Amino acid sequence: MAWWLMHQWLQSFAYHVSMGWRVFAVTGLIMVIITLATIGYQSLNAALMNPTDALKAN
Repeated sequence: MAWWLMHQWLQSFAYHVSMGWRVFAVTGLIMVIITLATIGYQSLNAALMNPTDALKAN
């Protein structure tokens, strides 16, 4: 959908570039990798944390 919308929008310009589907695929893949790395890091921190430290803080 995003590719089609960008394609239609770019067609309205006198000088335009073509956007391939690979741009959106690579962007989506990078987004998934960053998301999984962030969730993995936070999960590992929560799993290794001592529960008594969390109780003391409150």
